[in-house]
Amino acid sequence: MDENTNLSELSDSILSSVKKLIGIPVEDNSFDLDIMLNINAASSTLYQLGVLKKPFTVTSKDDTYADLIPGGTDDVVNQIKMYFVYKTKLGFDSSTLSSAMIEVIKELIREAEYRLQISFNPEGLFENS
Repeated sequence: MDENTNLSELSDSILSSVKKLIGIPVEDNSFDLDIMLNINAASSTLYQLGVLKKPFTVTSKDDTYADLIPGGTDDVVNQIKMYFVYKTKLGFDSSTLSSAMIEVIKELIREAEYRLQISFNPEGLFENS
């Protein structure tokens, strides 16, 4: 594991951290299925983009970032964490957002996808140029 790896970030529950960052109390389980559905859709996108080496599905609060990206660095964990938050916020809670905020989140998603692709496959982005 890289010396820059923050074990507390890697051991964070994916579900709990996303819930916290979108403003849902961690102990409130009433939306867990909806939130996991959005996280899993985002995870699927990251797999299709070549960021994740294999498909990953969050099934409970026990799934961690270490399970998702073994050996991940702080930078990668934080990028993926925020990507999950953006995608979940947009998919789960968009009715409470203004159209301007929706556009900001969409731009943040595009930027996160690009940066994650660079982190995991820098040569692949420029092969067809």
